[in-house]
Amino acid sequence: MKPLTDEQKMKMWEEISKVTVYKDELLVGEMTVRMFSEKHNVKLGRAKTILRKLEKIGIVGFGRIGQLHKKCFNSLGCRDIFTYDSKDKVDFKSLDIVSVCVPNYLHKQFVIEALESGCDVLCEKPVGMNFKEVSEMFKVAKKNDKILYPAISHRFRLG
Repeated sequence: MKPLTDEQKMKMWEEISKVTVYKDELLVGEMTVRMFSEKHNVKLGRAKTILRKLEKIGIVGFGRIGQLHKKCFNSLGCRDIFTYDSKDKVDFKSLDIVSVCVPNYLHKQFVIEALESGCDVLCEKPVGMNFKEVSEMFKVAKKNDKILYPAISHRFRLG
């Protein structure tokens, strides 16, 4: 599978920005399904079916936002969901998708480790503490042919 070009990524963001949903858990689910759909070049309905059957999902950081992400993945019908505290040693190689919900200053550490282990990553906002961190994370994603998808849910809210 070829990595997405910058033009394809922009097209994906434009498409996503047209989506309007009311509940945060639907939002996280929609972003994850779209990420998966783009990666595997399949339609959204097919992506949901594949996602719930095949993907092993890890949620790093299980506070309020991590619990919201788990609810979302459960609502998609995902079965293999593993949760980790920020102090846990995570075996990223056993996962397909990682949702990073730890405090902001820990994002870089977990995102880079997950990407280098072969996972696609959905990361809560802000992705990094500064531009340098964010650039480094996206470079690692590109180098490993993985997706780093920022969970910028406020962009999709009404009002």
